[in-house]
Amino acid sequence: EVVKPLGLAPQRYFGFQSKAANPESECARMAAVLNEQGPIDLCVLGLGKNGHIGFNEPAEALTDHCHIATLASSSQAHSMVQALQVKPTYGLTLGIKDILSAKRILLLVSGEGKADAREKLFSKQVSSQFPASYLWQHASVTCLVHTPD
Repeated sequence: EVVKPLGLAPQRYFGFQSKAANPESECARMAAVLNEQGPIDLCVLGLGKNGHIGFNEPAEALTDHCHIATLASSSQAHSMVQALQVKPTYGLTLGIKDILSAKRILLLVSGEGKADAREKLFSKQVSSQFPASYLWQHASVTCLVHTPD
């Protein structure tokens, strides 16, 4: 988690309630927040091994706005998910248009086994089968890459 270590006051950020009793209502709540307070000033994302960003998994077409995303098997196998006592099969996430409407985007690329994903990302070919590639359509993306030793 990024919020606690940075000491951000609650009024300085917003996010999904990941354990919401009603995921559909939580997506609607977040859509309303974006409508009232958006666009996002800084959207911080991580690159998944399969090219997902914010659990926007590879698909024939990406969802535009807040939605419930079914996690790909590769996402379910991630060490962060595996460390959880209850393993999620879905995530609440922003849609690709929500992400691309942010004023600035910070993409973090770190962890083992992401060489192929980095290579695909830097090929600049945009495809819904590699959602992170859509970031090439945004004017202000900073990408921080950490390659494991």
